[in-house]
Amino acid sequence: MKRLVILLAPSILFVAAACGNKTPESSPKVTSSPTVSAAASPTPTPSVTHTPTSRPSPNETSSPKPLGPVFSGIVTNTSGKGLAGVCISPIEPSNDDRFRWKAAVTDSAGRFSVDMKIGPYSGKWAMEYWDCNAHPMYAPEMTSVDVSSSNVAAHLKGALSTGAAITGVAVDQSGHPAAGVCVSSYDGSHVASGGTTVRPEYKVHADSTGHFTISGLSSRTQKLEFGTCTGSQFKVEWWKDRSNEAPQYGNYENSDPINVAAGQTTNVGTVDLTRI
Repeated sequence: MKRLVILLAPSILFVAAACGNKTPESSPKVTSSPTVSAAASPTPTPSVTHTPTSRPSPNETSSPKPLGPVFSGIVTNTSGKGLAGVCISPIEPSNDDRFRWKAAVTDSAGRFSVDMKIGPYSGKWAMEYWDCNAHPMYAPEMTSVDVSSSNVAAHLKGALSTGAAITGVAVDQSGHPAAGVCVSSYDGSHVASGGTTVRPEYKVHADSTGHFTISGLSSRTQKLEFGTCTGSQFKVEWWKDRSNEAPQYGNYENSDPINVAAGQTTNVGTVDLTRI
């Protein structure tokens, strides 16, 4: 019995040692799991429905409404014929200035339309129609226009008559032609704010011989001023008051009046000017 025990003991030890060094084939290999970043996981994108931009129907218009006041009408001569090239000058009720500016010009049929674009502004406006062609023939007309609450003044009509004219010849103190001198006509109807400064109706330049003619004037007393244009070679003088001393120098009130009549030309003769 003792002998058997001794023989088995080494076998048991051998088997035990072998079992401790061998991994059974039935045990699966374990691979370490990779670290997963939360940022790497894609976020599900919600489905988006695009709403189309609304567009006006064919019957709708995207054009803004006129701010107004809107003036429209026609300018004719006294025979009813439409006049082309006549300037339209609306003047606001609150504006003390009465001066000429080209808000609109009549077309070949004499018609015009102008939107002042200053918002609702009802009340009585002044409207001037004046011949702004290179050689005006018709006298200006200034009327009152009542702008209603609708902010529109339509079917206006201006009827211009033939204007007056003034002609003459300007020379320097030596009797030489005052070529190119600026000549301005005033009738007192155009004034600056407060009525302190009178503004001219028209300005022309004398030709190379010193002759000048201003046409399209209203049948009102006129006054002439010379040498007011930029770069003038002549001192500023009024007809006939040509004193260079104050207060007459450049004084509208003290200058001599010129009587004119519709359809007629008044000749003021020779005007003596002083070169600078």
